[in-house]
Amino acid sequence: MNNKERIIVDGVNVSKCSHLYIHPETGAKWCTHRRFGGCAAMPSCHFKEVVRLKLKCKAERIKNTRLQKRITKELIKQDRYRKALDEIEKLAIKTNRDLCNNCGWVNTISCIPSEYICGDIKQILDIINKAKKGGCDD
Repeated sequence: MNNKERIIVDGVNVSKCSHLYIHPETGAKWCTHRRFGGCAAMPSCHFKEVVRLKLKCKAERIKNTRLQKRITKELIKQDRYRKALDEIEKLAIKTNRDLCNNCGWVNTISCIPSEYICGDIKQILDIINKAKKGGCDD
């Protein structure tokens, strides 16, 4: 038997089974577990089960690799969003500082930073903080 020859029984390649006997002259193939009815009568023999488990493990590894790639992509995307939020937060803080420093009312009784533009920037910063902590409820 050459390496490329495959003997399929119950959906499993049994060409490498140690119980498979190939007659040297005729090439006839049979399972040496004849007392149990041979290969076809034993759909769950040890060799077939091992082959099936190996195939199942290989399929699971492929599935896990795909899942790992998806998780990695999601983490990269989350990192990009976090960096974008950081940049927006820095810009909002700078804008708020610049507006307050250039306002004619700063540090006077008429300065009401919770209203108008300063209040909006505070809301933006609150939204960013909620997103960084894990989500927005609103």
